[in-house]
Amino acid sequence: MATRGRCAKVLPSELNKVCPERGDSPTTQPRGMSDFEVVPNLRQSSGSVSRGRRKAHFPTGSNEKENLISWIPENIRKKECTYFVESSQPSDSGRIVCECGYLREQHLEDAAKPPIFLGKEWDPSRHIQEMPTDAFGDIHFTGLGQKLGKYVRVSSDTPPRVIYHLMTQHWGLDAPNLLISVTGGAKNFIMKPRLKNIFRQGLVKVAQTTGAWIITGGSHAGVMKQVGEAVRDFILSCSCKESEVVTIGIATWGTVYNRDSLICPMGGFPAEYLLDEENQGSLSCLDNNHSHFILVDDGTHGRYGVEIPLRTRLEKFISEQTKVKGGVAIKIP
Repeated sequence: MATRGRCAKVLPSELNKVCPERGDSPTTQPRGMSDFEVVPNLRQSSGSVSRGRRKAHFPTGSNEKENLISWIPENIRKKECTYFVESSQPSDSGRIVCECGYLREQHLEDAAKPPIFLGKEWDPSRHIQEMPTDAFGDIHFTGLGQKLGKYVRVSSDTPPRVIYHLMTQHWGLDAPNLLISVTGGAKNFIMKPRLKNIFRQGLVKVAQTTGAWIITGGSHAGVMKQVGEAVRDFILSCSCKESEVVTIGIATWGTVYNRDSLICPMGGFPAEYLLDEENQGSLSCLDNNHSHFILVDDGTHGRYGVEIPLRTRLEKFISEQTKVKGGVAIKIP
């Protein structure tokens, strides 16, 4: 009887914008709820990437792009607030915001006064709705080399099996032999140089030799930044390929600084992302040394920790999958 898979834990202490390739000026027109359709259940894509062929760090080919553009809207959703209710707490800039944290102009066109909600208190279970995602594709960190990563904005209620299908069938990742989940130390992460070197070298060596996935919070700060730099330094110091070390950042969409540059309903190929720590304020920039990003959206702005429940479910799902090796089905530890 197979034992249940385990997840290795390492504990060291919207603005609406047009696609980058269109060349048009950004639009600030609110969107109407009628622009979106209900997403059906998971559907298979005829052009899924076969296992054993990692293409995670290279530009998406034309066929892969077409398949992804077709598959994503039918299977991946985001969340939007559909009812603007002025919050008693102003934003950091002093502007009036909704209870969801977004400005009025960042809402759907009909959110200011939907007749069915008038006179009611703001309730996220009723006033935040799922719609087809508008942010996915390849991400390029402006001014930081030519490497491309993958990203997707997903609803916090997305089934783990859908995300796993995206990662293995469309992003082309091999199923992992080991799952390394790195948590803690988001801010003010201090580690002695010797201990830091041991942590970084050991982590990446294990990941590279075992075919592991490393999962972090994906931000350019604290231990997440340390993991990214460890992967970068390891790749530069040896002859291994970038795709041999998979680093997945699972972050909260509503806390990502410059996330408007990732919005493109038909996919960003690539989306240009500026890592700007100087102006990020209370938000966080994505880390340029991660290879994949799952950006978890619950329809709110500026609230950290939204990604935790989905990350937990996804890690559990991955650890319970079987992988055939040498003719024997084994659990992913």
